[in-house]
This record gives sequence, structure tokens and C-alpha cells, in this order.
Amino acid sequence: MFYRLKKDTYVRNYDGIGYITSTGIFNDSVVNGTGAVLLSLLNRQPQSLD
Repeated sequence: MFYRLKKDTYVRNYDGIGYITSTGIFNDSVVNGTGAVLLSLLNRQPQSLD
């Protein structure tokens, strides 16, 4: 399975909390420390998380 960030999505990490911002639908989300680590590993090119 492959994962990537959408072109209109940006991820920011502040003090161990991940913030996901989608400019296409003007939506913000917050994830915990574990989610922040996962999101920090993703980029815009498809990649496997094996």
C-alpha cells in the first residue's frame, strides 16, 4: 500500500502535536504525537510504509 500527501495539504508539527491543513476544502485537523510522527514521514511522492 502506498501513501502520500495531497497537493493541497500541509502538515506542521508544534510541540509534538501535528496540524493538517487542507487548502482545497479549507479544513484543519489535529493529531496526537503518534500521528505527528507518521505525518512527518510522508511527502508528496507515493511511498510504501512497509
